[in-house]
Amino acid sequence: MRRNHGPEGFTLLEIATVMVVIGILATLSVPMYSSIRGMVESKQCEANLKGLGAGMNAYLTDHTAWPQIPPDQPGAHGEAEGTTKLAQENSSAGKWIAALSGYGVSEKNWQCPSVTRQIAMGSNPEAKKYKRLDYVPTAFSAKDNPRLWPEHPWFIERGSYHGGGPNLILAEGTVTNVNKLFQRAH
Repeated sequence: MRRNHGPEGFTLLEIATVMVVIGILATLSVPMYSSIRGMVESKQCEANLKGLGAGMNAYLTDHTAWPQIPPDQPGAHGEAEGTTKLAQENSSAGKWIAALSGYGVSEKNWQCPSVTRQIAMGSNPEAKKYKRLDYVPTAFSAKDNPRLWPEHPWFIERGSYHGGGPNLILAEGTVTNVNKLFQRAH
């Protein structure tokens, strides 16, 4: 006759087996998580570019010309004044953000989620102090109608964070990347 002294515990072999299975699953899930995060950030980047394109289309309807905002000159904002609210608003980034803010484009639309994540992880702590444009507006003169060149990029991502070169939005509203754009041209 067997005595019942309560629930039986796990053997060392069973515990080791469970730990090995958990380790294998964790090892397999990390690259998958990274891949999924990359796809989500890429789609968010595309959405940001589409928002910039839609905002610029609305701006062009009201103003008939591309905003004439000169780029910042090196050293234009000293370290001490570069972080003040007035210096931020007078920077090129601040002026671009303000130019499209009335057209449904927020400051967040100008920021690539991959760059935001890298900054949050501490890759460039100084970047948290400044307004930034992760998408560079292309230049058109005040006399040019940017809609006349449907395959000319309006905004280009500053870096290649999603594979295939920097993302960009064309005047026609298509979001693509530099490599695909060059393939279309040839």
